[in-house]
Amino acid sequence: MKIFRQLLLGALLIGIGVSAAQAASAPAHKLQAPHLRLLKALQVPIAVPGYLPKDCSLMRVLATQDTPGPGSGPGYEIDYVCPDTGNFTVRGATGGFGGPSGDKIESVWNPVYGKITINLFLVDGNLKIEEPYFYSDWVGKGPLYYSIISGGEGLDQMKLPEAKKVLQSLKPL
Repeated sequence: MKIFRQLLLGALLIGIGVSAAQAASAPAHKLQAPHLRLLKALQVPIAVPGYLPKDCSLMRVLATQDTPGPGSGPGYEIDYVCPDTGNFTVRGATGGFGGPSGDKIESVWNPVYGKITINLFLVDGNLKIEEPYFYSDWVGKGPLYYSIISGGEGLDQMKLPEAKKVLQSLKPL
């Protein structure tokens, strides 16, 4: 019976993805070995946050070998849920970029990627949206380019001061 309980506990920890010891020693980006293997299988440079607000947890990692559309090729999304500071996604893609300019533009300096522009969309702005949100312009030198976007379907939008810290900390994996 004792062996069965140990196996069951081990299976639960694998299903959860991390043990308490692993979580305590996890890097700032909170990616674990299975996530890292998935991203490294793309065989392209990956950008991750070097800083996360304390309340953030990793929600999902998505990697694709062939993204449809312009600039088709590998890409990824890393979603973070942050109950107190808002949610965001780090994205990597090979092309097909575009989109409207924000109602308000801000920027930050990143030591690796240089100036990163943030497009803010306001409720009373040009797009007539229900919630404010932002996305950063794509940065990098290829083959992948990187951006972060706030919120997501049904998720709270990340607050701008925290978003700036995340963008300033973006770095290669």
